[in-house]
Amino acid sequence: MMALVNLWQRFGANNRGNVAIIAALSALPILAAVGAGTDAVGIIRAKSKLQDAADTAAIAGALVASSVESAQEDAADAAFQSNVAAAGNLTNAEGELSTSTQNNTTVKTYLAEADVSTLFMGMLKGSDGGLVHITASANAGVTISDSEIVFVLDNTGSMSKDSRMTNLKSSVDTTLASLVGGDGTSGGTKVAIVPFDTQVNIKGVPASSIEYGQAEMITSCSNLSDGRCSALVTTQTALCASTSDVSACTTNMKTYTYTYSSNGKTYIKVFATSYYYKSNNGGCSVGYNYYNSCNYMVVSREATYQVTSSAAGSASNVDTNSTKYPQSAYYNKPNNNYSLYSGTVTSTAANTGGYGSGSTTDIKNNDTVSANADLLGVGTVNWNGCVIDRTQPYDISADSPDGTTAAKNYPASKCATNALLPVMGLTTNITEARAHVQKMSPAGNTNVTIGVQWGMEVLSPGLPFNTGVAFGTENINKYMIVVTDGQNTQNRWTTKSADIDARTLEACKAAKAKGITIFTVRVMEGNSSLLEQCATRPDYYYNLSNASELSGALGSIVKSIKKIRLTK
Repeated sequence: MMALVNLWQRFGANNRGNVAIIAALSALPILAAVGAGTDAVGIIRAKSKLQDAADTAAIAGALVASSVESAQEDAADAAFQSNVAAAGNLTNAEGELSTSTQNNTTVKTYLAEADVSTLFMGMLKGSDGGLVHITASANAGVTISDSEIVFVLDNTGSMSKDSRMTNLKSSVDTTLASLVGGDGTSGGTKVAIVPFDTQVNIKGVPASSIEYGQAEMITSCSNLSDGRCSALVTTQTALCASTSDVSACTTNMKTYTYTYSSNGKTYIKVFATSYYYKSNNGGCSVGYNYYNSCNYMVVSREATYQVTSSAAGSASNVDTNSTKYPQSAYYNKPNNNYSLYSGTVTSTAANTGGYGSGSTTDIKNNDTVSANADLLGVGTVNWNGCVIDRTQPYDISADSPDGTTAAKNYPASKCATNALLPVMGLTTNITEARAHVQKMSPAGNTNVTIGVQWGMEVLSPGLPFNTGVAFGTENINKYMIVVTDGQNTQNRWTTKSADIDARTLEACKAAKAKGITIFTVRVMEGNSSLLEQCATRPDYYYNLSNASELSGALGSIVKSIKKIRLTK
């Protein structure tokens, strides 16, 4: 280009004849064409680079998990300026990010502008001219409207350390908020929350296939303290248990007691007696001390118990049906040492609001394998929503109960803690889900298996939640995000971590076989190898050294879930 300029200047200075003039005049259009063409190419290239920078900025803003617009704008601007700097020939470059919603798709629009230097135009205009203003616009569409996402969250006691629970609740809240589009809805995105420890709590969810046991009943006696009440109730229950008419026996029962001491120990003797009809008695009445020729069956039982502070101890010298006495059976006290018990016995269902919730009868010992046995046997009258592992192999399955296979039922249990938040099934109400997570309170031991299993349950189309679409439905993606800080410590059968880990791994395999994409997040503690194997891909496993990294990890996961594309 400079050679042409120099040529033009020499032509202008040449006064020798028509040849110079003709040559000079001929060079003008050539010079103009070459210069304009060079500038045009430069402008096109600059506009392409500006468009690339705008595209990158729009996508960068869309990828930010935070719902805070300033965070999205900062990310977009940083990406834009980085690309502008690499372009080299763009000056005064600026851009602005905006958000709109179109057909359940959140659209991030980045409007960019810049100046590009031109040589020919600059030569004509002088040193202050030659800048051409160019613009670019990019739209990035973000949609996850065809997704079902379950957050499987560690609710155990170790989450109280190092602000782990605080960071978890804050990070999940931010992540849930980022799923809300510009119109204030989540489109078709559904989310579920599964807090877990050694159990999950499905309180409030209709569940027709719960496996109930016999409720533990706690008794108390007026006028009888400590183990004396237990002795009385045990004897009464045993008296009528094997009779042909338990109801009549119980109704007609009389109980006599007396307490004495021997060798520094306290004992209670209990004598219970009752009668019921063997057959139609023809109006005959039972004798006071013994029965007469009427068709009554009179039964009695005497037992001696050593009394302790809270239990009666073992019975000794137990008699039934009163063969000990001359009459075949008594309906009176056997001697004057006894006094008729005239108090009342009250029986109530054992507290299942959670171990440590105030009842002295409910103490959960997490240090023994057999401790899990006392979780079971909860009846309908005292169930508070907690369930424990199903019978194997259904402890790792999303199969719903079928009404015929008992092992598929969900075993109702006492709540191992008083702090386990109930499961929230799939919902599009993000506001409600955010509020639910904030109620989490750490307590209890760790069983990741049951968390994964119930993650499958809430994504399932079957009961007890039945809000998920069928597994394998085209264009519907299912995701499970597992966040835990704990080594597996206890399930229904064992406290051996290796045995529980094996069940967790099988549950993860089962979930992935259903087409569920699994992300796992280890918060400072736990089995790294297990959690990495549970994740669908190695890069879907996040190993955090500090709880403060949770926000970034969950943000990255959302980026992987979101479908982001340039729409224009």
